[in-house]
Amino acid sequence: MSIREIESARRTASAELLSEFFQLSDELGLSVAEQKIIIGDESIHRLLVSINKSNYPLLNDVAIARLVTLKAIKKDIQTLYPDKNWISYFKSPLIDFDGQSPLEVISNDSEEGMIRVQVYLKRIILGAL
Repeated sequence: MSIREIESARRTASAELLSEFFQLSDELGLSVAEQKIIIGDESIHRLLVSINKSNYPLLNDVAIARLVTLKAIKKDIQTLYPDKNWISYFKSPLIDFDGQSPLEVISNDSEEGMIRVQVYLKRIILGAL
């Protein structure tokens, strides 16, 4: 694969992830501050809000990893709650998160919070909780 092909594939993946992120952000009513924390790079967020959404920028590895993890979390919650209740679950306080919702855990501690929520959900899906 040539460098040009790799960059094109990465740009396509970035656009798809960002499109899904903005859709999820709208569904959950994420604030700008929460979006910045989740993406993990304020300079990228500033760029995102200033550009036409049909021409997304190339994301760095950290932002891609965070958005892939967030996508997996959404999928896991939808597996547990197939109807629209998944949004309520994402926002509901849980004892296992010291009274915080999965969204708050992610928003307060983006990378570690995402991993914590993802592991928790996988344990539920696998019957370990």
